[in-house]
Amino acid sequence: MDIRQLYYFVTVAEEGQISSAAEKLNMTQPPLSQQMKKLEEDTNTKLFNRTPKGIELTEAGKLLLSRAHQILTFVSNTVNELNEYVQGAKGIVNIGIISSSVESLLSFKLPEFQKNNPKIKFNVIENDTFSILDMVEKALVDVAFVRTPFSSIGLHTYTLFSEPVCAVLSKSYLEQSTLRDKLMSSDEPLLLSDLIDEKIILLQNYENTVKTACRQFNFEPNVVCRGSNAISALLLARAGLGTMITPISTVEMTDLSDLIVRAINCSILNSSIVMVWNADRKPSYAVSKFIEHIKNLEIKSP
Repeated sequence: MDIRQLYYFVTVAEEGQISSAAEKLNMTQPPLSQQMKKLEEDTNTKLFNRTPKGIELTEAGKLLLSRAHQILTFVSNTVNELNEYVQGAKGIVNIGIISSSVESLLSFKLPEFQKNNPKIKFNVIENDTFSILDMVEKALVDVAFVRTPFSSIGLHTYTLFSEPVCAVLSKSYLEQSTLRDKLMSSDEPLLLSDLIDEKIILLQNYENTVKTACRQFNFEPNVVCRGSNAISALLLARAGLGTMITPISTVEMTDLSDLIVRAINCSILNSSIVMVWNADRKPSYAVSKFIEHIKNLEIKSP
């Protein structure tokens, strides 16, 4: 199995027919069919089911397609980085970041870094924590900025800052919220115990942390919605689905005019933004320079 075969395989899988794939690859059908047959022989695996309408991937074929995309992306990124290096640039830094920490990009002083390192370029990829960490593991991302909690096995980590959490709910939802009296009578931070009967919206990677904290106060939170993306979770809070428990920096990315934001006094819920990179892979020159740059910054919590 080689890179060319994987490229052919991806094209056939995406086209769904040998004929259209061959046309797209500017080759005739017989050689392409032979390559796909050889790929099945090399892997000792049936990758396709032939149907009257074309071809369908088997479960093994679907797995190979996923891996092939990753391999081809890695090869493409490597070739691009080598080309940049040969042409005089010093490389590309592929940065992974979660939606709830996008605002942190403003504190990274990227213009200053780029001015001092004009031959280093960036690719910024936004996704949820689990996907970003998976990309770090598979070397699709060089360095990432994620939010605790997460497993740090196989990672180098550097904590940028920690921050408290807050409750976020829409003004239209206030009348039906169990927090109404507390919010209207005082400007003091909420206690976690104030949320015993409240409808709760959570980010997926934060759910276990919140539930563990609530159990210390002898109650199980009424989680009505969990989401992987902070922006969509905030939209649901704005729509009046319930009260979102979230790190305070996540609210900086939305209009607060129709929302109520109140700090929650519970230190065990504090969340940290952490820079991570693969512990089993030596960083390139460009990545090493970027990591050094971030470590030298004085990044303050929101």
